Amino acid sequence: MADFKGHFSKLKRFLSTCIISIFLTTPSVASNDGGISSNIQVIEKIQSFNPKLNQEDAYKILLDAVKWAGEFNISPTTILSIIAKESSFATNAFGKGSYGLMQVQLGYHRDKFKDALHLTGSKNPMDRSASIYVGARIYKDCERRYLRIERALKCYNGNFSAKSTYAKDVLRLKKQFDMLTISV
Repeated sequence: MADFKGHFSKLKRFLSTCIISIFLTTPSVASNDGGISSNIQVIEKIQSFNPKLNQEDAYKILLDAVKWAGEFNISPTTILSIIAKESSFATNAFGKGSYGLMQVQLGYHRDKFKDALHLTGSKNPMDRSASIYVGARIYKDCERRYLRIERALKCYNGNFSAKSTYAKDVLRLKKQFDMLTISV
C-alpha cells in the first residue's frame, strides 16, 4: 500500500507539471507580456497588499506560489493567503527571527533552506522562490500532522491559542483569492 501511495503521489506531481506546461503554452498565457494579462486580477490583488510591487514581481510571486503549491499538493491560494498575512507580499520582510515572503523562522527551519538551494538555486531566506518553497514545505508538514486547514494554519503560525485570529484571517484572505482565476 505504501508503494502505491508513493507512485500515486509521483503521478499526481507529473500530471500537475503537464497541466501547467499546457497552460503555459496556450496562446492566452504565452502572450508577449509573459502571461501577466491572463492573471491581471490576481496580480492586482497581490499589489493591493503591497502597492510598491510591480506587475512583473507580483507575477513571479504568483508563479512560485503555483510551482511550490503543486510540488506539495497545496492550493496556490493557500500559499498566496499565507504570504498576504505574513508579509503583505514584501519580499524584504523580516522581524522577530522571521524572514522573507512567508516569514519563516530561521531558528527552527534553517535546514530547509539548505534543501532549497538545490531546488531554487538559493538558500537565502529573503529569496522569493526559496522563501515560498520553505514556507510551502512547512505548511505541508503541518497539514499532514493536523489534517484540517485551520489547525495546519495555526501550526504554521506556531500559535494554537484560542484567542489567535491567524487561521481565520488567512481563510478570509483565501476566500478572496479563490474568487480569482489563476491561469499559469
